Amino acid sequence: MLHYFQYSGDGCKPEYWKPLQTLQNKALRIATGALCFARTADLHRDLGVEMLDDHLRKLNMKFYKGLDQKENPLIKKLADISANPFDRYPQPITALTM
Repeated sequence: MLHYFQYSGDGCKPEYWKPLQTLQNKALRIATGALCFARTADLHRDLGVEMLDDHLRKLNMKFYKGLDQKENPLIKKLADISANPFDRYPQPITALTM
């Protein structure tokens, strides 16, 4: 499910992926029997599960770093997306540097 979301939620606003993060946190608490006062960061660290935003950022970085090696010129153009300060919503490559 996370890999499907990565391609559809590339550079999206946090209000779209935060409900998924909350659902993942609840599932981890149920699976481990952790109480509500246990910190989420500790729960993720102990189980070796990345937070959703960190996971998506790593997958996006891997995706954009691999674009230069493709033969298709249209795909190579995706790697050249530059930051435009006048964009209301940043392009995916710009969102990685925020």
